[in-house]
Parts: sequence; C-alpha cells; structure tokens
Amino acid sequence: MIHHKSLLLSFILLLFVNVIYAQDQPIKYDGFAIGADLSMTKAIIDKGGIYYVDNQVADVFAAFKVRGYDYARIRIFHNPNGEEGTVNSLEYTLQLAQQIKDAGLKLLLDFHYSDWWADPSQQTKPAAWTNLDFITLNDSIYNYTMMVMNKLASQGISPDMVQTGNEIHHGMLWPDGEIWINGQSNWTKFTTLLKSAIRGVMDSNEGFNIPIMVHGISSSNTQESQAYIDSLLVYNVDFDIIGMSYYLCWDGTPDLLDENLAFINTNYDKDIILVETSYRADGDLPEWCMVETEDQPFPLSEEGQYNYIQSIYNTLIKYSNAKGLFYWGGELIWADDIGGSYSSLFHWEGHALKGFDAFKDLNLSTPNFIPSPIFELELNQNKKLRINSKENITEDLQLVVINMEGKTLYNQYLEDKFTTIDLSEIKMGIYIIYIKTNRRILHTEKILINY
Repeated sequence: MIHHKSLLLSFILLLFVNVIYAQDQPIKYDGFAIGADLSMTKAIIDKGGIYYVDNQVADVFAAFKVRGYDYARIRIFHNPNGEEGTVNSLEYTLQLAQQIKDAGLKLLLDFHYSDWWADPSQQTKPAAWTNLDFITLNDSIYNYTMMVMNKLASQGISPDMVQTGNEIHHGMLWPDGEIWINGQSNWTKFTTLLKSAIRGVMDSNEGFNIPIMVHGISSSNTQESQAYIDSLLVYNVDFDIIGMSYYLCWDGTPDLLDENLAFINTNYDKDIILVETSYRADGDLPEWCMVETEDQPFPLSEEGQYNYIQSIYNTLIKYSNAKGLFYWGGELIWADDIGGSYSSLFHWEGHALKGFDAFKDLNLSTPNFIPSPIFELELNQNKKLRINSKENITEDLQLVVINMEGKTLYNQYLEDKFTTIDLSEIKMGIYIIYIKTNRRILHTEKILINY
C-alpha cells in the first residue's frame, strides 16, 4: 500500500531532480556560422597596416565576407592599456562593431571581464573591481554587461551572439570566481557571477533573444566536458551555446576533438560552436607543443593550414548540434608595434595566404562545380539516389546534400563502391550534392527533385 506521504515525498523529489538537472530551452542557431576573430583589424589599419588579396589592396571586412565568412568575433576588455594587443576598449569596440555590421557580417561579442587577456591561465579582475566585496562585484559584472549591450543597441549594432567570459575553463574574476580554491569547490560563487553576466545581456534593451555562449568546455577530454557542463546545469546556468577552443599544441590530435564532439552532441541539447582554432602556415612548433611534429595532421605550410581548416570543418559538420567554426588570429599582420603571426591567414606583410580561401572553397551554395568521371549519380522517382564509384578510394568518403542557401540537409559516409541513399524526406527543389574526403572535394553536382 502506498501512503499519501510517500506519494507527496516522491513528487517533491521528482520536482527537485527536474529543477536541478533539466536543461533550459535554448535559443537554437539555424545554420552553420563561419567566423573569424577580427579584434585587431581596426588597430592594424589605424597603424598603417594594409591587407592584400590577389595582390590587390583589399577592404579586409569585405574580403572575409566574400570568402564565405558570415560572422566576426571581437573581444572587449574593461579598461585596457593598449599594450600587447589589449586595444579593445569600449570606444574601440563600438567603432569596430560598426565596421563589421557595415560589411554585412554578424557580430559575436566576447567579454573578457578583465583589463588584460583572460584565458584558462589567467582571469584577472579589472583594476577598478579589485577591492570590491562579492556582492558589489556581482552587481558590477551585471551592470557593466548591460551598459555595454545598451551602448551597442543605441547605435543599432547589437551583437548577434554573446559570450559572457573568455575561456572560463577555471572560472572568472579570480579569486572570487575561481572554480577551485585550494582543492575546494567554488562553483556557487563562479556561477553566481556567470549568471549575473548572462542576466546583464538578457536585461539589456535588445538582449532577450540574443544567443548566449559559455566558452570554457574542454575540446579534447570527455570527462572534463561532462563535469563542466553537468555543473553548469546543476547550478541552473541559462545559456544556449557550448563554446570551445581547439588548439592542437594544447589540446592534442584532432581525433580527441572528434571523440569529444560526439559525446557532447549525444548527451546535451545545446548547440556547439568551435569558437577558436588556428594552424601554423609557417614556422617551427614551439618546444612546449604536446603533439610531436610527426603527429601533426598536416605540414606547417600554406597548404597544410588550408587543409587543416577544411578538415576541422568536415569534422564538425558530422554532428547535428555543431553550429559554427571561428578562426582566431587570422587578421594579424605587421603594423607598427603590432606583430603578425605564423597562424594568421595573411603573410606578415599583408598578403592573403591560401588558407584564406578554405571556407570559400567549401561554400557550395554558389559552388565551382567539380564533375568527376569517378562517380555516377542517378536519382529515381522514389527519391533513391544511386551512387556508383568507378575506382577504389582508400580515404573515407562522405556524401553531403545542401540546399541553395547552403544549409546541410543530409550527410552520410559511403561504405561501398555502390551505394543507395534514401532522400525521401527532402522536399521538391534544387539541391547540391558533393562527395568529399576529410581533405578534398571529389565531386559536386546539382540535382532537381521535382516529385
């Protein structure tokens, strides 16, 4: 016999578990964002830097747009001194955001909540907040976030996406918001600050429908990812996008990224964006790199950088919740006291490298069609697509179907020379099919489904 008290207790426990572990209803991103962090572009141009594409002086923002990028990411520091690249003050950010919007790019705003670089090794509070008690610090992050958002909104340049904190793997606003202090969990204070930052976005004039990213999840360790995301959910952090950085020297080989993406995609109802990555087009590996030269997936060359970008893209699009890829440091060239980078998409002197075209060559909504004698495709009236490969190809093959807006509708790995794909769920219209490996596109074809 079940007593009423037992039923009531069970109901209360069920409610408690649902509140603790239920995922909020996130704002979903429709499409796949291709982005670049362009935080330094204005400073570089102001200091005399010139960008060249195809040996012609180029508007760098328009050039990124033409190359298939639809997003620009820019960071903002609280009160930076301008040294070592910390140029992104509020005024600078407002001007750069306007340039980005004028170029027809969407904007991802990256709050560093510091006067200096914030990353997994340092999350230093702004000097103005150094001696604040916790309650005042919590109010400050809320008010500051909302103020910045309202400034942007007042100029008609609100962000299209916001990340409240940069690489907050170990917390933010140290030591108050450090996740672990002397081996003791400090998740309560960390998430209190993080939730106040998120509320600052949501309570701003145009912030309610802006997707919010938490950028701190491991890109190569499933156990760390699970612990971090589960903790965010336990502490009821309301966010939309899981943001990740992936740098091969820090995070290991791409197979670890692939494994982690598969885990997160399966276990969480959140969009995933790889918001930082890069690959050296020149130069030697640093001594501290955890991946040996012989284990690098591609040569450290222009061609290697190009292939790396396309390979990471192909890894991401295998997963339904993966919704974007952003390149970091691609804009860095020499300009006065601002230095270039071996990982830039431009030579030190400003000329675009081959990697700058990596996304353009994958943007098949306006494709350069690549018919191949190796493949024959036949679509019957039952929407069964027959694929015949005339040669044995040792690399893994993938078939992808996209619509004319560039949205992926279907993708599948091909296991046999003769494969039949069921496209019955796809509506009437014109579509683009391409067959590719992880490194190259082998075949592109336009098809008409009219039944």
